[in-house]
Amino acid sequence: MVSVIAVVACGGSDDPGMDVDAGPFVDDRPIELNGACAEDQRSGRFRLEVSGGTSASSSIHGEVTDKVNPARARVLVAEEGACRLEQRLNPLCDPGCSNDEVCTINNVCTTAARTLDLGPIRLGGLATNIEMKARSPGNNYFDTTIAHPAIMGGEELRLRTTTGDLALDGLGSESLVISGGDWAITKGQPLIVSWEAPTVSAVKTQVGLTLSIDQHGTSPYLLICEFADTGSAEVATTLIDSLFDAGVSGFPNARLERRTSDSQTYKERCVDFQVAHPRLHNASVTGHTPCNGPNDCPDGQTCDLGTNTCVAQQ
Repeated sequence: MVSVIAVVACGGSDDPGMDVDAGPFVDDRPIELNGACAEDQRSGRFRLEVSGGTSASSSIHGEVTDKVNPARARVLVAEEGACRLEQRLNPLCDPGCSNDEVCTINNVCTTAARTLDLGPIRLGGLATNIEMKARSPGNNYFDTTIAHPAIMGGEELRLRTTTGDLALDGLGSESLVISGGDWAITKGQPLIVSWEAPTVSAVKTQVGLTLSIDQHGTSPYLLICEFADTGSAEVATTLIDSLFDAGVSGFPNARLERRTSDSQTYKERCVDFQVAHPRLHNASVTGHTPCNGPNDCPDGQTCDLGTNTCVAQQ
């Protein structure tokens, strides 16, 4: 987890908790960001996203389950610096699992995680306060009607159940602007990532990177990084080489986002709240041509539609 960040909020109420009956949300406790849950301990997440590009929008969504989702588990392959490689396995249980079970990475059936109805959840700190109720089926929480952009930077956000047993904080940050052009993923070379550093340092943000280059692999690798928000970072050559060695297929998927994260233990499980500016970014893989049809491929190659990859003509 990242270091705790304290920001003193304005207000003079004698009650340090949120006044759930007031029109505006009142909470005089200082903002304390405890970082995100560890992936193998997280049973719930809420995300306020301010997306950019052609699909610019603001929304919040989340859910909490009664245990860590056993179907979400990935295996750590390698780790270096601020980055790690994780592998998604395809478990196979024989005999197959029942309808209320899932197959784990140990090829054992176990009871599936159930999403919980926590009652109304309120988010304060935006131009308009939000109250969400669990949606059926699935007990998902979401609101896609938020005015865009929901945050501009510096907002103090409070995510609360009306009972007060779940209390998570967030801080608005500046929009993320990626610099340096498209990324060329090349074996034998590190990946240099750059973006515009924040102009206000009072909000301690992180920048997260996710990258995958094997969209149709049976056990694909995912590169995950958590960088300090300084404006540039480097992914080690060894991790890039491991991505190539695991396989390349389809169109690479690359995303960078600026975010803050807070977490708490909720009924013996970890739940977190992220406030994020996600940005998809163009990336290419040297020596690999993705395709949606034969016209996308160079002479002498044809498109394997099963893997969206140009291959030599037979």
